[in-house]
This record gives sequence, structure tokens and C-alpha cells, in this order.
Amino acid sequence: DIDLINNTMVWSDEVCAIHEVPPGSRSTPEQGLAFYAPEYHDRIRKAFDLCVRHGTPFDKELQIITATGKRLWVRTIGQAVRDDNGKIVRVRGAFQDITKEKEAAQEVRRLADRLTTILESITDAFFTLDHQWRFTYLNPEAERLLHRSRDDLMNKVVWDEFGAAVGTAFDREYRRALKENTTVQFKEYYPPLETWFEVHAYPSDEGLAVYFHDVTARKQNEKKLAEQAALLDKAQDAILVRDLNGTIRFWNKSAKRLYGWTAEEAIGADVRSLIYEDSATFDETNSKITSLEEWSGELHQVRKDGEPLIVRARWSLVRDGNGAPSTILAINTDITETKRMEQQFLRAQRMEGIGTLAGGIAHDLNNLLSPILMATELLQQGDLSSEDLTMVNTIASNARRGADMIRQVLNFARGASGERIPTPPKHLITDLVRMIAETFPRNIEIRTEISTDIGSILGDPTQIHQALLNLCINARDAMPEGGVLTIRARDTVLDERFIRRCGEGSPGPHVLIEVTDTGTGIPEDMLPRIFDPFFTTKEPGQGTGLGLATVMSIMRGHHGIVRIDSQPGRGSVFQLYFPAANRPAPAASSSLLASLPRGAGETILVIDDEAAIRDITGRTLEIFGYRVRLASHGAEGLELYRSGRDTIDLILTDMMMPVMDGLAAISAIREYDPSIPIITASGISSCERDERAARMGTSAFLRKPYTTEQLLTAVHQALHRR
Repeated sequence: DIDLINNTMVWSDEVCAIHEVPPGSRSTPEQGLAFYAPEYHDRIRKAFDLCVRHGTPFDKELQIITATGKRLWVRTIGQAVRDDNGKIVRVRGAFQDITKEKEAAQEVRRLADRLTTILESITDAFFTLDHQWRFTYLNPEAERLLHRSRDDLMNKVVWDEFGAAVGTAFDREYRRALKENTTVQFKEYYPPLETWFEVHAYPSDEGLAVYFHDVTARKQNEKKLAEQAALLDKAQDAILVRDLNGTIRFWNKSAKRLYGWTAEEAIGADVRSLIYEDSATFDETNSKITSLEEWSGELHQVRKDGEPLIVRARWSLVRDGNGAPSTILAINTDITETKRMEQQFLRAQRMEGIGTLAGGIAHDLNNLLSPILMATELLQQGDLSSEDLTMVNTIASNARRGADMIRQVLNFARGASGERIPTPPKHLITDLVRMIAETFPRNIEIRTEISTDIGSILGDPTQIHQALLNLCINARDAMPEGGVLTIRARDTVLDERFIRRCGEGSPGPHVLIEVTDTGTGIPEDMLPRIFDPFFTTKEPGQGTGLGLATVMSIMRGHHGIVRIDSQPGRGSVFQLYFPAANRPAPAASSSLLASLPRGAGETILVIDDEAAIRDITGRTLEIFGYRVRLASHGAEGLELYRSGRDTIDLILTDMMMPVMDGLAAISAIREYDPSIPIITASGISSCERDERAARMGTSAFLRKPYTTEQLLTAVHQALHRR
């Protein structure tokens, strides 16, 4: 209470407490004004003067400095009091401490200013909308991206100003955010601005706060990357990108085709665990790539299903914008089949060399076997005791088996195909068992179960024998500790259902031959590969991997079917289904030689460098009614022909001889007589040589060792054709 007449100021207890002065304090108005902070002196003095002079009340928020030096915000109000004459004699007022409220308001303003500063300076665009969709704030980045000024948009409805957004994701998502009180995020293209926006919208009590930024360049890059990825997906090679730690970042469709892993499965995975069984080689090479920049070579990898792969890999180091190593681009070409073919080609070359060597050996062996075979046939017709006849029959049987084995080696080494004749399986199995019983370990028991009325197989006896022998050898190797080897044979009829299940062959009557062992068996994962050429589970040097492949080749050549049932520890059963012959095999006759054609005194010129063959051939021809002249090589034979060509009715010549071979002799003889019958013979067949001989008009070809029947039949037919 200020008394203007006495110039005194009375303080209430509350005012004393605010100013931190003793209760009941008094002062002059001037002293009271001194409590106000200096910067507010003029303001309060002016207000006080107006109140004293004109009675103008005042209400001010000002700062005071208390007696202890603290600054407080106070609300000061004052009102003039007049006497009965209307003169202003007093000023009464009040103080309210509003320091906390003022500080709180200042903090709010400070935070608001800070938020405004942040929103004004952030790189994202930002605006707010009220519940009537009117703009209540835009930052400079929003002005830039929307191509509209803040003053132009404030308090305007967004859908009025950006009509093209109605009905789009902007419209749908903004409304959903407010309706469901949920944050929304989306990307949308706004055609009028030709811009892709990535938008985050947050609902609040005041409306909607929207952050957005321009992602047009990113979308264009994504489109370009998608186009590039589409091109990479069309590539035949597996293309993958991984970081320096081996984590996969890109995986094209060819990588999926090659490895079996989808892009979803591969991306983010460690390449080591995905396509490498042994990552040591990978880690060694990967450690060098940062210095090499480029690397190429062969790597052994594995598919999702465990199948091994060999790839030709080309790695390139990719650097980021700062030149630091970033990722590694790998382009992998599957060369598994190529490598397998290379190995097969090398093996084929070795086999060709073996075939050439075998041909030379076969020629010599056949020359040795020829006189033995014909001599035993002649001896079998003589007057022999039963013991001697048994011995001669054994010699003949072994000579024929030796000739068959030589032919078998040549057929396999050179891919020759044999003659298909009705073949009783009983005879084949009997001969086979006799042979393996003498050579297999004694701890292997051999059993046979052959149906008594079994039919015949239309096939090459040598090749069928080879297939069965290979299966028996396979069974022997599967029973190192001994066991039981059983060979069964019976007739069967295959129906359409069985053929569909097998996927090959034809329905109808078949002969089934089973080879069963009680050996170690074959693991299930290896069964699909056991017939692959050169695939073997044996130790190096113990098998070529051609045994079962040969069986499959022979069966396909006979239009047969191979089935296998095997379990580890329980042995194996191989089933061979051969199409049955339509005609029965000719019965063997003990008096075969007696029914052979005989000569009528014709003269045969025999040319051969092997004395034993010349002699036994000549002796056989003479026994069967022919006259014979002998020559040891082509030049001698040519001379004999020149000197007695009017008396020579047919020429039998070997093809491989010293001095002058068979082709040269035939060519020279044809100059004298183009029509004389000529039969060629050799221990080894050559397609080119045989074709040249055929073009020279030869009548027949005898493969050594030939039998008496083959010799006499060929001679008889050649003479009668003339």
C-alpha cells in the first residue's frame, strides 16, 4: 500500500516473503521500485507514473531482485485510490511469484524453438496436418520437394492443393493412420512432381505428422539393378556376389539351378557352409583376392543334395566409391561333366591303346589256337578210348573258351558287336560255374538253381558270358570273408506294368538270370551310380569301374533289363531280364563232321605264314576231298598261282603276313583272274582292311580260330557260287 501523501510504502507479510525482507517492512516507493531488475526499471516506473497521474491501473510481468540477490519473476498489479474530491492519494497493489510458471513457459518455448530449428534443418521433409487436413507446419525441405512455399500452403487443405494424391496411397494411408491411430509407412509415385516419395506418417492428438523424402534416384537404381539382375538371371553361369567375410549378397537363377539353393535360402548365408564340404581351399584363395584383384581356377564344390561339383570359377574384387574392397563377384561354370568326359576320353585313349595291344596279342593267340581247335575236331572223329576222348574234348572246350575270351577282349576294347543266336542259358551257366569254381576262393560256396525247361536267349553267347562273369567277380569282391554265390535262371513273362515301372524294355516272354551274394551290400546313396563308367568303390588299382558298366552296355545291346536289390550287410541281388528267343537253339550233334560238305577233288591254295595253321588246314581239306597246295606268304602264293592257275579252283589266304600281306596278294592275283574265289582269314578283324578285301571280290572272311565246320562251309559256298 503506497501512501502518496506521506510518501510511504507498507509491505504485507506475503510481499515481504517474496522480496525476502523482514515482516512489517516499510519503505519509500522509490526504495520499493529498486527491487525490480534494472532492465525493467523504466517499464515499472512508467506504469507507476501513469497510475499516479491518470489513475491507469497496471498489470505487468517483471523480474525483481530479492534482498538476497535472487531473481524472481513476479506479476505486479496496481490500482489508484482517490479521496472524496477525486484526487489520487494512494496506490494499492499485489505481487504474485510466477517464477516457476515463467521458467516452465520459457522451457516450452526453448524446446519449441529447438524443435523448430531441428525441423527446419533436417534433411527429411516434414509437415503437419490438423484433423481437417490443413497444413499447420512445413519445413524448408518440404517446401523444396513439394515445390510450394510455406506461406502458400499454411492453413490450406492438402487434398485441395494436391488433388492428384486423392485415391492413391497418400490418401488411403493418411486416413488409415488417423482412423486406426497407427504409424504408416509406404512408397508412392506422385506424377505431377515426377517423384517417388518414401513416407512415414505418425498420428497425434493435433493431427498427423508426416516425414518424407525423395527416393526417385533409389527407385531408378533399383529398377536398373532389377534389369541387370534379370539379365544375370538369364546367364547360363552361376553368378553370386559375397562380401569379404563370405556372406552371400546376390544369387542368380543359374546359381539356383546349379546348386539347388533358392535365392531366399542363399542370400545372407555363409558361402562356405552352403557350397563347400572342405572350405580350406576356399579360405586360402579368398585370402589372396584382395591383392590379386582377379582370380580364376577350378574348385570342388557340392550341391544342396550332396552331389559333388567341379566348377571353373572366376572371381573379381569389387571396390566401393572410396576405393576400399567391398565385395567379390564370382562367376562359376559347371565343368563336372566336361571333367568326367575328359577322364573318360583319357581312359578311352588308354583303352584304345589296350585294344591295339590286345589286337596284336589276339592275332598271335588265334594263330596258336586255330590248329589246336581243328586238330581236336579231327581227333574226336577217330577211334579213341573214352579217357582219350575226354581229354581231347577238354582240349577242344578250352581252345574254344580261349578263342571266346580273346574275342571278348577285342569286343570290349574296340566296341565290336557279336552275332545274335539262340543261346541256352544252362550251357552258359554250367561253363561259367566250372570256370569260377577253379579260380574263386574256396570259402565262397557256389550254388545254381536252373529251371529244367528254361528257354533260350537270342544273343551273343560271349557277351552274355561276360556279363555273368562280371557279376560273379563283383559278388566275389563283396565277400572277402567268404559267403554264398547263387546263380538262378528261369522263364518269366513281363507285363506292361513292370515295363512302365522299369522305364525300359518290352513286355513279353523273358529269361531271368539272377546273381545273388551274401556280401557287404551297396549303400543306398551309391546305387544310382554303380553302372556309371569308371565308377568304383574299390581301392585304386583294385578295379577299373568298367565291370558293371559293361554289364549295362551288354544288356542294353540285348534290349534287356537290369534290376538290383541291395542293402549294406545283407548282400546284393542282380537280376538280368533277357528277351526270350523266338526259335529254339540248334541241338548239338555228335556226328556233326559227318554231315559237313565234302569236296570233289578241287584244288585249294592255302597261304599262311603259320606252319601249324597251313598244315592242319591242308590236312583237314584233304580229308574232306580237296587237293591242297601250301604257301608261307603272299609272294610265294602268288608264284604258285602264276605257275598253276589253270589248276587252282580257290584261294584261302591269311591277311597279315611277312614279305607280302593278304591284300597285296589278292590285288596281284586279281590281275590274272578277277573271278577266282578268294577266302580271307585273320586272327583280328580290321574294318578298313576287310572293306578293301570285299571290294576286291573276296567270297568270305574266316575269323581265327575257325572251326572245321566254318572252313568247309565257306569253301563249299564259295565254289558253288562260282
